[in-house]
This record gives sequence, structure tokens and C-alpha cells, in this order.
Amino acid sequence: MIKQFILLSFVMALGIWADDGLKVANLNSVKCDKKALSQLVVKLKDEEFGKVCSLLIAKGDTLLIEEYFGDANKDKLHPTRSHTKSMTSYVVGKAIEQGKIKSVNDPILKYLPEVDASKLLPGVERITIKDCLSMSAGLRGSKNNKQPKGLKKDELIPWILENWTEKLVTGERRFSYSYSDPIIISHVLYNATGKTIEEMAAKHFFKPMGIKKHKFRTFGNGLTNPIDNMELRSRDLLKLGLLTLNGGVWNGKQLLNKSYIDEATTAHAVVNKNESYGYFWWVNRIKVKGKTYEVKTAFGAGGQMIYVIPEFDMVVVFTAEKADKRKLLALLQDTIVPAFLANK
Repeated sequence: MIKQFILLSFVMALGIWADDGLKVANLNSVKCDKKALSQLVVKLKDEEFGKVCSLLIAKGDTLLIEEYFGDANKDKLHPTRSHTKSMTSYVVGKAIEQGKIKSVNDPILKYLPEVDASKLLPGVERITIKDCLSMSAGLRGSKNNKQPKGLKKDELIPWILENWTEKLVTGERRFSYSYSDPIIISHVLYNATGKTIEEMAAKHFFKPMGIKKHKFRTFGNGLTNPIDNMELRSRDLLKLGLLTLNGGVWNGKQLLNKSYIDEATTAHAVVNKNESYGYFWWVNRIKVKGKTYEVKTAFGAGGQMIYVIPEFDMVVVFTAEKADKRKLLALLQDTIVPAFLANK
């Protein structure tokens, strides 16, 4: 019990002392099951759920719990893997807001003049930006058809659509978690805006949100890798979750239209009975006290999670070196959310 108390007290102190644009408060300021949360911190420290690096929990717009494990700390950048895709989705929303892209319903070829439509399989001309954002373009290629080295900006998408694609899937089986869909989106964005994903993210989101440290990977053709390898601090992942929770508002300023965020974090493709896919965001379901709730999720391989639960006004962030996403979602459902409902 003493060990648990010391850990949780340390969490609360971190929140009070740090100042980077996040609103923070002592955990005693809210009603919750502190014992359950303390026990969770101890179990995470003991690696009962994998090698977790950080846990952050916010209610409303306030950070209440912040814990780091191993050599992680509040200033250290962490590879967020496919959170890069979720960030890319918001960059698309900003491009639409600016009028650079008319609509997610636009065909991708409208923004890909380098593609020779006469060389495409029938139906490819109907693929929309929305299809790619929801991993539902339906493109299937041969694993043996490897990408040639040294392709330039205006050569990669023609190769994907004209040479790599061997089949176009339609109907219910169209969803496929692929590399090709986000790569297509990155080229659509660049052709529409003249900016890379990193440039757009830094200007329109990171700078106004006080996110000063970040890294992206750049492909050899000069464009941002939209698939993975964005690096951010855990606190800045929490900020992206709070931006989502608050409908695109950060510190009173509307950084992205609420309508786009709502659309991006709504299910557009069904993956299984408990999981769907939006625009590079996942939609999970949890059951608490007999009721089912949606969780808007940015998921990165290895246990990088941003959970946004609007019904509970809550954002939860996990980063990890290796953790099972199913176990982390179970912790959200069975421990974290109930701990804040315990006294209701």
C-alpha cells in the first residue's frame, strides 16, 4: 500500500509542476477509485501487461495521471507508429477546410495528374479520397512485384496503380489495412497543397498546440512517410486526444472543423463485431456497467494508444515498447473507466 501511495503521489506532483500548455490538477480534485488506479500503476511498472512506457489519463481538459516506466520520461520522444496515419487524416481535414481539396468524395485521380488512366484496371477511376482514408480502396497487388528503387515523386503512384495493382476488390471485403492507401493520400495532399504532411502538421497543429519536439520519417522521394514513425512525447499524444475530444478546439481556438473530426472518428468500414475503421482512426467498443460505448482510437503497433471516450469526457494514452492492444483495451474497460465511475 505504501508503494502504491508513493507512486500515485509522484504522478500527481508531475502534473502540478510541468507547464507546456496542458491543464493539470491533483487527482484528489476528482472523485475516483484511487486504490484501483494505484494498483494499476504498480502492475504496469511490474510489466504485467507488457513493456508499457507511459500512462496518461485526462478527464475533461485536465491531466490527472501521468506515469512513466523504464527509461521513458515526459520529455522523451516516442515512436508512435500508425498514429502517423491518424495525424495524416487531420491534415486532410485541414486541406479540405482550406479549399485545397474539395471533398473526401473526390476521386483520387483528380489530384494525381501523373497517372495514365488508360493503364488502370476498370473501376480504379472511381476510387475516392474517402475510400483510401478508410482503407477501402480495394487495391490488391502481388507480393512478388517489389517496388523499384529510386522512384521520384511523380513515379510512385503510377507504379502502384498501373503496375503493382493486379485486382480491385469491391463490396464488403473491400477493407484491407494496407500501405498503398495512406501513400496515395500523401501524394494527393502534396499535389493539392504543395506541402508535405510534416509541414502541414507542424504549421496547423503542432505549433498552435505548443508541440515543440517531433520527428517524422521522410521517404527517398522527399515526401513524409504517412504510414508510421512519427515521434512525439506522451503529453503531446494526449494533446491530440484532447483536440479530438473537444471537437478540434485547442485553448479556445478552432484548429480543425468539428464536423471533419466527427466524420473521421466515425465507423466507415466494419472490421469485426467490436472494431470498425474511420479515416485512419479506429472505433472500438467497450462495455461498462452493462452499457456499450464507442472509443475513438489512434492505434500504433506495439501498444501505442490514444483512447478518446466522449461519453466519459476522457482521454487515455499508452505508449509501449511491446504491449498487446487487446489487453490495453481491457484495462480501459475493466479498470480505468470504472475507477472514475466508482463514486457516481
